[in-house]
Amino acid sequence: MKDTPQEQLSLFEEGRILRDKGMNQVSSHAGEWKDIADTAIRHWYNQLPPGTTFMGEDIRTAVLPLTGHPHHPNAWGAVIGYCIREWLKSSAIQLAGIKRAKDPRSHAHFFRVYRKI
Repeated sequence: MKDTPQEQLSLFEEGRILRDKGMNQVSSHAGEWKDIADTAIRHWYNQLPPGTTFMGEDIRTAVLPLTGHPHHPNAWGAVIGYCIREWLKSSAIQLAGIKRAKDPRSHAHFFRVYRKI
């Protein structure tokens, strides 16, 4: 049986709530690393020329030498995801497509590509 549009929206909303709850949980345990990563990510972004395309893993690769590894790998998603959502809401970036991850540990998953405006 197919879900009604209302049921599909409800499942989508539930998924978003669970995503945000998980990101908040991992972020709350990241301590000082979270602040260091946020600063490094924003500095990296400010150096990008307009028109540059990037994925979340490009951010992680660029700032890792400055931040070191977090207590849990999901902390990257929490910090990077927060910045990306903020930049999307303010129209500082736009979605530019999708692409397979470069890092073999990502198992060739597809990820969003963004373009700095």
